Amino acid sequence: MPHAQQKYKKNSPFWTVEFVATVKSIYEGVVHPTINLEHHDPDCDLGEVAEGARQMPIRAALKNSLGFGGT
Repeated sequence: MPHAQQKYKKNSPFWTVEFVATVKSIYEGVVHPTINLEHHDPDCDLGEVAEGARQMPIRAALKNSLGFGGT
C-alpha cells in the first residue's frame, strides 16, 4: 500500500464519526434510511429503510470505512 494511503487512513477523523454513529444507532435501536434508494424492487426483499428512520432492535452492524487514496 502506498505511503499516502496509509497516512490518509491513519490520520482520517472520519472513521471515528462513523464508529460513533454506528454505536449510537445500536444503542438507541434506530435504523437510518438507505441513501439514494429511489426505486424499491418488490422481488428483492432486503428490508431497506426508505421512508425515514425505523425503530427496531439491532443485534449487529456492519460499518465500512473505505479510503480511496488521492490528494
